[in-house]
Amino acid sequence: MRLFFSFLLFALFSIWGALLSAQTQVRERTVTIDSATGKTTVTTTIIEKTEEDITPYTNMINSTPLDYYRAFDIRWMHRFGSHIAAGIGGEAGTTEDAGAATAEIRFYTNEEALHGFYIAPIFSYISGVSNDFDTANLSFFSSQFWTFGILTGWQWFPTSHFSLGAAIGLNFYFPIGDHTSKNYFSLIRSYGSDGTPVARFDIGYAW
Repeated sequence: MRLFFSFLLFALFSIWGALLSAQTQVRERTVTIDSATGKTTVTTTIIEKTEEDITPYTNMINSTPLDYYRAFDIRWMHRFGSHIAAGIGGEAGTTEDAGAATAEIRFYTNEEALHGFYIAPIFSYISGVSNDFDTANLSFFSSQFWTFGILTGWQWFPTSHFSLGAAIGLNFYFPIGDHTSKNYFSLIRSYGSDGTPVARFDIGYAW
């Protein structure tokens, strides 16, 4: 069900991005006069085109509003070359007392990094404290994870500086220490488990 809603939101974001894309209309009027007869012919041509900002940005900050039901997040990406961009980010849980630090490296297939299609390995460290109390140790349950995943995505700029992005992939989770506590399974419900499908739709600002 969660994956279904993710793809539904992807479709909505795609439509939104298409609507935001800059459209221009050019009218060309050509007047031709026959030198022999003096007859005048007027031709009007209408050209409609869609434009996308391809400014070579160096930095970008983005976030994933559709994920705020689970966690608030922010990421900073930096372009290191024509094909490579990398960045770091952080999350603060909204349904669990949890937080995460993330790192991402994007490999773009074109020569305009931060624009277009990319493949990205992602890494995260997640830590959380449950609302359930461990009476044996007189403390709240806590759990930590390392995660590794792979994304394929598309980043585009319908207007100057404003970015939209969408990505899908898989994430794999590696628990640190005790993975039988209540909080472990609580975090699993929020973040997923081994082989969890990932769908991400972000908005951002680049400069």
